[in-house]
Amino acid sequence: MRERRGAYYLTHYVSGKQRWAPLGRDITAAFAKYRELTGVSAPIGKTVDDLATRFELEIVPKKRISTQRAYKAWMPAIRKTWGGMLLMELRQPDVAAFLDTFPKKVTANRVVTLLVTMLKWAKRWGWVDENRIAGIERHSEQARRQIINDEDWKALLASCDGQYGPLLRLARFTALRRSDVCALTWGHIQNGRLVIVTQKTRAPISIAIQGELDRVLAELKRGILPHPTRRLFSVAGGKPLTTDMLSYHFERIREKAGLRKLNFHDIRRTRLTELEERYGLRFAQRLAAHANPRTTQRYVQPQVVEIDWPDEEIRDAI
Repeated sequence: MRERRGAYYLTHYVSGKQRWAPLGRDITAAFAKYRELTGVSAPIGKTVDDLATRFELEIVPKKRISTQRAYKAWMPAIRKTWGGMLLMELRQPDVAAFLDTFPKKVTANRVVTLLVTMLKWAKRWGWVDENRIAGIERHSEQARRQIINDEDWKALLASCDGQYGPLLRLARFTALRRSDVCALTWGHIQNGRLVIVTQKTRAPISIAIQGELDRVLAELKRGILPHPTRRLFSVAGGKPLTTDMLSYHFERIREKAGLRKLNFHDIRRTRLTELEERYGLRFAQRLAAHANPRTTQRYVQPQVVEIDWPDEEIRDAI
């Protein structure tokens, strides 16, 4: 089977001469025709493998690189578990069995979520009439509740070298995600504000350059020419600091500080919790660039409620 100029063909030899049998331009239809011409028995209708093939060709390349990597990691489980099944025969019990037996519950949730997304496209393409697994109940997931206290924060900053101290301080003040911090350039500074479009949600944010953010940017500007295309944070040779590199260096800093398991995203969680406690959920939501306040609420960790007993309660207990 070969592809030429957007169409698919079955190539074979007749009397020593190569022949090209047209299979059409739709890859799924081409596979069906290929099975027919080669005598391979095939089920009637589209299979999960057919859907995975088209989804990988048409939908995945349009996603962000991080999303593409995630889909690539989860797709083999979909093909292995349900690949040969007809889409019209796929039911919730088939998916529930996977959720019950797969050893990693969070990964199982992600695989099933991807499968649900794929079936939404199958419905759009007219391959199925309904998405029968859309409402399936997945494993409950415990939200991460790690907050960086003042002592740990001081230890982290004391263990930083080079640009990473200012980087962590900027991340703490702005609550920006790792990807947004790495993408910052001097061109994002406009009229006294840090103006960006977030990498994950494509939400525009304009943050006033004041306080700690003003001090950090002044430190970073010393001794350099802040060209608009120049990154705020880079590595040797002027190459951009990637998210993977930042994760590596944060882990190195954490180990040097002798702290428990923290990750870079805990900085964002800590900051949003602080802001919610001081100024309310709406303010924290705006800085987080969340469309729904419930998303921000999942970040915010409730503060400890202090109970002081009334005098009469104490006297009655004596």
